[in-house]
Amino acid sequence: MSSQMIRHTSVSRPAWWILFALILSPVAIAVLVSFLMHGMLFTILYLTPSVDSEVIAEAEKAIQAQQEDKPSDLTVTDIGENPEIAPMMDAKNDAPPPPDVPEVPMQAANVAENLPMNLTPPPGVGAATTAPPAIDLSQTGALSSLSGMGGIFSPGGVGGRTGAAKVQLLQEQGGNPESEAAVAMGLRWLALHQAQDGHWSFREFHKHARTEPFPGGKIFEDTCQNRGNSSEDTGATGLALLPFLGAGITQKVPKEKQAVDYHATVLAGLNYLMKRQNKEGAYADGAYSHAIATIAMCEAFGLTNDPLIKVSSQRALDNIFSRQDPAGGGWRYGAREAGDMSVTGWMLMAIKSGQMAGLRVNALRMKTMEKFIESCQDPKAKGQFFYLPGEPGNVATMTSVGMLCKLYLGVRPVNEIMLAAADYLKKQPPGTNRDIYYLYYATQAMHHMGPAGGSWKFWNEGADGSGRNGIRNFFVSEQYGGPRKPNDKNPHQKGSFFIGTTPGNISDNEGGRLMHTALALLSLEVYYRHLPLYRREMAAGN
Repeated sequence: MSSQMIRHTSVSRPAWWILFALILSPVAIAVLVSFLMHGMLFTILYLTPSVDSEVIAEAEKAIQAQQEDKPSDLTVTDIGENPEIAPMMDAKNDAPPPPDVPEVPMQAANVAENLPMNLTPPPGVGAATTAPPAIDLSQTGALSSLSGMGGIFSPGGVGGRTGAAKVQLLQEQGGNPESEAAVAMGLRWLALHQAQDGHWSFREFHKHARTEPFPGGKIFEDTCQNRGNSSEDTGATGLALLPFLGAGITQKVPKEKQAVDYHATVLAGLNYLMKRQNKEGAYADGAYSHAIATIAMCEAFGLTNDPLIKVSSQRALDNIFSRQDPAGGGWRYGAREAGDMSVTGWMLMAIKSGQMAGLRVNALRMKTMEKFIESCQDPKAKGQFFYLPGEPGNVATMTSVGMLCKLYLGVRPVNEIMLAAADYLKKQPPGTNRDIYYLYYATQAMHHMGPAGGSWKFWNEGADGSGRNGIRNFFVSEQYGGPRKPNDKNPHQKGSFFIGTTPGNISDNEGGRLMHTALALLSLEVYYRHLPLYRREMAAGN
């Protein structure tokens, strides 16, 4: 009975049910396999130790601490124009995120020069032979970074030019409101003598006088005197840009409204240099010009991390190494020519500016550069340097150049040669030697010596510590129409410098009033322009 019922039931099932079962069975198998695999996976995850929540918490704390300890925005600009007020830089550190960076070609005419290089240094400047289109940097926005490897905050770096760091360094290193007022006035004079295409001129700056900084104001010819002999504008432009960059003023639009906004001034100057760079990476044929322009470009990159400037700066550095004398390790006027200390000093500063900004340098070539610096030391007088190996020439100035080079190459300030060099410079303090080139290099060298041998205190404040015979008061007292000479009568020269011996005539050097003004301002910015190299000793606990 029962078996009959079963047979009857099986036979009586409809055909559609059998078809449904055949279709369903593969799905059921797949679901079962998936269930088993996920079950094994969850079992493995359950048995695997999880990340300790305390480790996660510590990592989050570290990240937050780094974010809260970011450096000040290095593109905050302007030290003000009121000579009666000590300027204080904005120390905010809320840097904006990097923007998109379009490459927009600047609409400018091809204005290449092809001038011969036959000048006596300094400054000796040349011009590129081609003029590719400039890149308009105004579209890049504001960037703030450690520039590659954080080199701008290392000893010798440019990380102290803005914000709270600048204020602190100004006080610690011996600057004062009077010196900063002089800087502000000097920057305005430079800004009021920039040509409409962005360049500056050693010889014809008076023909590019303007009533307001670029791009505003009317252009006219003023009555400024002491014009230089050089007609090479590339070096003049690089040199004029350096004091703006030295004060932390870049091509970036300031985040907050400034009393005087010079970002367009800097932008126009950088674009002028970039459009003069030829296919070999040279801004100029002349060695001095190319070196000075490269310093300006590398500093602009170090302060802003602008990717457009990075490309140009790196090509310029590569060009410098291509010019180096492969045998002796130095540089002179022609490519691969046996070097002299003067040109080599500018080239070394360009290389170090790029290196601190995180750009690529040739370490092996730098070793040969060290070899050249050593070859220029006087074998009979410790701490003194020659213009050419074995040939004395302007020993005081070349000693200040060689001294700075060795400090940047890592020689300690307490080294006996460095101390002897400092003692030699002390015998020609500010005022007794009025060579602006000497004063510029000696001021940097003594600043980086710091307390070693009492070098910086002597140089900045004078032998008696009163400031009367120190470099700060010397330059402030020499500024035309400045805090200590307010009654000088040529209004167009107000804020400028000429530390020469023939006022009222063509200058006694190639650079004239524009070169003197730029080097004087850089000397007055020494307190914060480069972080002191002697701090390597402090960092090492020495």
